[in-house]
Amino acid sequence: MPLHRALRRATAAAAAIVLSLTFPSVANASPGADDRRQIQEFADRVHDRWGLKIDPSAYEVVVINGVESVHPKGMPLNVEETSDGKGGGSTFLSTPVTAPARPRLDRIATLASEPAWYTPTCYARLTDSPEHVGWMDSCSQWGEMDYASSTRRNLALKVYASCGANSGNISREIDECAVETKPIAGNTTFYWNDWSPKSTVQLSDCGDIGLSVGYGGVGASYTIHTCDKLVPRKGQEGGDFTSTWKGSAYWQDDVRETALLIAIGHDYDGRTVALNIRRGYKYSFCNLPPNVIDTCG
Repeated sequence: MPLHRALRRATAAAAAIVLSLTFPSVANASPGADDRRQIQEFADRVHDRWGLKIDPSAYEVVVINGVESVHPKGMPLNVEETSDGKGGGSTFLSTPVTAPARPRLDRIATLASEPAWYTPTCYARLTDSPEHVGWMDSCSQWGEMDYASSTRRNLALKVYASCGANSGNISREIDECAVETKPIAGNTTFYWNDWSPKSTVQLSDCGDIGLSVGYGGVGASYTIHTCDKLVPRKGQEGGDFTSTWKGSAYWQDDVRETALLIAIGHDYDGRTVALNIRRGYKYSFCNLPPNVIDTCG
């Protein structure tokens, strides 16, 4: 990063007055043909981007920051927004996501070396208010990581997202896109089995980054295509993990990806098996050439 940019951002961070607000989503009370069209377009976009098939009947149209989006039916969500007072800020979407009920124990007879993945869940497109500088699409997927001598349930969870800048914002760029999992107080306690990425990945340009976890002879993997840098953060509590893309995305085709892949276990204690999934992006002020102080992209 050029010195002038580093100094500008350090100064802005020190002087910033940050405002954090939480907005509930508002479901569309009268679904009709337009809602069905939006939901089908959402399903098509998910398939085109990640090759996933979702059930459109499991989704509904909601309103977030004044923008209609498609989200799993009845799933609560919160949108958190901050402003640094200098043209930058962040927006994050949080949802508690429960693991599917475990299949019958006789499934142990069909053990394989890869997890048995459940149907993925994809979430409302996130955008900031009021300028809609950027966007983020995201999905998550649970998987069973059973093995013969296991005395507790072992799960894999992958969370992945694409993000970028909307066109028309001539003085804003996306600096970070993150996906995060967090334990929920009162729910079951998770234990760490494995996690990925394990360390920062620095790319000279753009390329593929492979994620992989393994436990008890069962392994899972996932690959993203992104640019710049991918930075992990692992907490002490099982399931507390963040994967953050850091760089610069300004042009409309500057699509970036981030993802995490974790392997966790829990005892059969009868408590809810869920994690809070949080994902979002940060953006900052920039200048277009010929301004020599800073440039976008």
